[in-house]
Amino acid sequence: MPKSSSDISSKERKERLEKNILADCFIMPTRCHHCSSVDKECKVDLRTGRCSECARLGQSCNQQVTRIEYEKIRATRLKIARQLEEAEEEEDAMTRKLLEHRARVRRLRKQLRMKEEKEAVAQDREAASIAEAERAERELQDLFAKPIPLDLPFCEPVSFDGRLWKSPSEWSALDGVPFSVLGGTPVSESGS
Repeated sequence: MPKSSSDISSKERKERLEKNILADCFIMPTRCHHCSSVDKECKVDLRTGRCSECARLGQSCNQQVTRIEYEKIRATRLKIARQLEEAEEEEDAMTRKLLEHRARVRRLRKQLRMKEEKEAVAQDREAASIAEAERAERELQDLFAKPIPLDLPFCEPVSFDGRLWKSPSEWSALDGVPFSVLGGTPVSESGS
């Protein structure tokens, strides 16, 4: 629990007052009598008109803030407040953009990981298919490497009137000769 004002020494109270003034002070273009004599900047709390140095020493400050100085300080403060507001708005926009960008990066990273997994599965499937094809090819080669036993009767071609043994020129000489002349059985026109 903080000490009450009666428990704090006057020196500590003066130092606390000086710190409060320094927390929200303005440097005055014209210095008070004390700040001029010690060649220090005159840092004034505009609400009280006291400078931090006089507050530290516990003496009255003869700083007189003119209306023009107040207006300059106020204009400067308003300008800084506007700049601060604009900077905060820019920061908010940049933060939103950064968050959107991070979300996009995460989404793309996830998509890439999924595509890599699909590619790995496809490659595994292709490797398995190649292995199966090679196995089938080996079985087929093994099958054809062994002689196939055929139990077929041996049969010699029989020439029909020697016609199978004729040369093409002999066949062309027989064009137009009736089949019956060649020794064959005539076939009726009806196809019976």
